[in-house]
Amino acid sequence: MNTGRNNRMHFSVAIIVIGLGLVGLVPAAYGADAKGTYEETVEQLLPFNSGASLSLEGRNGSVKVRVWDRNEIKIVAKKRMKVGRAHSWLARLIGLKTPKIESEEDARAFLEQFTMEINGDADRLEVRTKRPPSAGHLNFSMSYEVVLPRDSEVSVRVTNGRIEITGVSGNVTAAATNGRITCHEISGALHARTTNGRIEFDGVRGELEARTTNGAISGRLAQLPARGSEVICRTTNGRIQLTVPRDSDFEVAIQSNSSRVSSDFNLHGDLTKRPKRLRGIVGEGGPLISLRSTNGAVDLEAM
Repeated sequence: MNTGRNNRMHFSVAIIVIGLGLVGLVPAAYGADAKGTYEETVEQLLPFNSGASLSLEGRNGSVKVRVWDRNEIKIVAKKRMKVGRAHSWLARLIGLKTPKIESEEDARAFLEQFTMEINGDADRLEVRTKRPPSAGHLNFSMSYEVVLPRDSEVSVRVTNGRIEITGVSGNVTAAATNGRITCHEISGALHARTTNGRIEFDGVRGELEARTTNGAISGRLAQLPARGSEVICRTTNGRIQLTVPRDSDFEVAIQSNSSRVSSDFNLHGDLTKRPKRLRGIVGEGGPLISLRSTNGAVDLEAM
């Protein structure tokens, strides 16, 4: 019986250069808008089996992932650059020499050096953003929008950009530097980590780990994971607000080093000293919920 898993078209060392109409690509749309922002867009459609895994690494741009009921993956890459003021404030301040971007032609020539590298096959795909060394002090962005099968495994890593993932039933890893992470309706395990950004989630059903350095963590669990699993939220500078079903069974440990802690469930602890802590077993016990903030309030709420 053919289950579709034998479709192993191989894409190894396939280099997709934004702006060039290569085989399998929707031709690039490009041009400058009324504000002088030059933009290029390319769309790639590839076979992608049920249960396959995607690893995507981006720089200077957002990544959005959503699902559909097709054994294909669609990747839309969009690049933007400000014509006439493409240099960063730091480059202008210190007089750093960088390429001049004074026209649409300059922007197009420079952005052609950015590539979307795709490696793998219909069971495992890797997508990476490549950029030239001279791009460090230019104001540009390269964002992605991805649509893939619902039961995919997804790993996204972004530098200087936000991540949004919706509807994935497989395991999800999201890591950002200087960007927010937002996840909706994730049925598998969710591991989210960022610096200088918030983490928000809703409708999570599996194991959860959310960590940020400078940002709040807020979210709702549609159900708790199995006994022996963990729900972990950690932040240094920010509030933690977690909402769980009222009839859940779990163990819990809550701590804030410098602010208040609260719970809609019957827990015990000494709130007159620092760090403030609450602990307890709710119902028949089960997975561990561990919430900890260094400089922020921590609230466990029931729905």
